[in-house]
Order: sequence, then C-alpha cells, then structure tokens
Amino acid sequence: MAEAQISILSSKDIELLHEKTLEILMDPGVAVLSTKALAVLESCGAEIDSKAMRASIPESLVKWTLKKLPKKVTLAARDPRRDMVAPRHGPPFMATNGTAVYMTDLVTGVKRRTTSRDLKDFMVLCDAMGPLDYVWPIVTAHDAPEKTHAVDELAISLLNTTKHVQGEAMSAAEASTQIEIASTIAGSAEDLAKRPLFSVIQCPICPLEFERGSIEATMEFAKAGIPVVSMSMALCGLTSPVTLASTIAIINAENIASFAISQATKAGAPVIYSSESTAPNMMTGEIHYGALEGVLLASASAQMAHHYGVPSMVGGFC
Repeated sequence: MAEAQISILSSKDIELLHEKTLEILMDPGVAVLSTKALAVLESCGAEIDSKAMRASIPESLVKWTLKKLPKKVTLAARDPRRDMVAPRHGPPFMATNGTAVYMTDLVTGVKRRTTSRDLKDFMVLCDAMGPLDYVWPIVTAHDAPEKTHAVDELAISLLNTTKHVQGEAMSAAEASTQIEIASTIAGSAEDLAKRPLFSVIQCPICPLEFERGSIEATMEFAKAGIPVVSMSMALCGLTSPVTLASTIAIINAENIASFAISQATKAGAPVIYSSESTAPNMMTGEIHYGALEGVLLASASAQMAHHYGVPSMVGGFC
C-alpha cells in the first residue's frame, strides 16, 4: 500500500533548528512557575533565576535529556489487543478530539451543555468504531464538581471504552488522583507503569512558559510511568514569531524543555513530542486550524521528533 509523506525540512534545516533551539533554551530560557520543577532542573545542571522563576537549559542538559528519552512508548488499553506502540510504521494512530462544552441534543435538537451521561454514550460509541485507535474525552462532564472535571472524565472514559484514553491534569493532586484511579483498574501502580492505560496532554503556555499546576502534574506522571504528550500550541504572529522557521524553533524548545523536566524527575519517563500549532486569523485573532501553516508546522514537528528518535503526535483535522 502506497503511503504519502510530507517533508519540509532538509537535513541542514534540522541541524540549524536544533542549534537555534539550544540558543533559545539558554537565552531567554524558559519560565517555570514551580519551585519543584526548577529544583529538579537545577539538580541536573540548569541555571536558575529563582526570583524571575526562569531556567536556562544548557546544551549539556539537552544532550543528557535526549539520551534518556525512551525510543518507544506503549499506550496500553483495557483490552490488550488494542494496545498501541509508538512510533508506528505505517498509517498514524487516530483519535477523537475533545473536550466540547456544548452539543446538539440528539432528541430535541436544542444546543445544551454536555453531561457525564453524554460522555459515557460517546465513549461506548467510540469503542465500537474501528478507525479510532484511542480516545479523548469528547465532551465535558458539566454535572461533575467544577474542580474534578478531568478526574471524572478520565474515570468515565476508562470505564466505558476498552481503548487507550488520553486526558489532561491541571495540578499534581489531580494527577495523583488520576493515577490512583487507573492503578485500581490496572491492578496496581506497578501494573499501570508497565501498561499505562492512559496518557496525558500537558501544554506549555506559548511562548516558553510552564504553568505551576500543569508542570507539577507532568512530574507526577513521570514518576508513575504515565506517558506525557508535551503539546506545543504556538500561533504564528500571535504567541510565536510570524515566520514558520522561528515558530518551529519555539515548538522544539518547548518540547525539549518539557522533556528535560520529565527526565530530571525520573530518567526514562515516557514522553511524546507534540504540536498542534497553526496560524491565527489575523482579522479576528481566532485560531485558524484550516490554515496551510498548520500542515507545515505539523510536518516539521514530526520531522524534529524523528530527528531525536522519539514518538510524535501532531494535531490534524479530517
């Protein structure tokens, strides 16, 4: 079966982007709004400005980080026949999107806020859909307590699909609770680490900032062996420079900085290089997922991940 591939970066482009990434990671460095994350970075050789809460990541730490990254990541499922191993040679794994806050009621046709029952129904439907390899919680469970959305959505998803689930957490406490829930389903924390039934997307705040709750959640997941997808969401000319080359460098720097924190927390922690970056509508400032830049940035991000020998996940809409 023939496969189409898009490559926009030459070997020289990749090397230049890596060099520019190293410059960015040292100056200006990255904002890390967590004393815990700054401490683990400092223990591995980063230069820390505690007052400004910034870290300058030297080339030596980047090299150490890249050596520690696992080259393959298992994304397990309750049904072992649906386990995934990334990277995959062949067509990419496909997932749903998430987490919508409104839907059209299937009976009345009226737009309304989504509920936990809606999420359960969608997960049952997704479980039966062959083309979907793994799932995100498609809708938000508004009837759950406000501060436990991600926990409730993970639990509902895991209980109603046999496929791998990908979610998120916004604090270390939330991450710990998710790990506890999945450990109960897997059998134990050790079983979960061997076959992680869920993974998480933890997004840096572009440009080059890691919010406290999210990065401390990343550290908890690293310790538990839960794969972390460090999804950069740069917007050309809005949150990143307007040029594609500069935006790719920002994406690369955010991913490597996230990897450094994960590996400094626990060497060998599973991570996935990721970008869902694109251009905004310059008339409105809205995200323009249909922009041609989105395809080019996704392709370039996948090439950089391949250069470092790590799995990648890039955003795309079909």
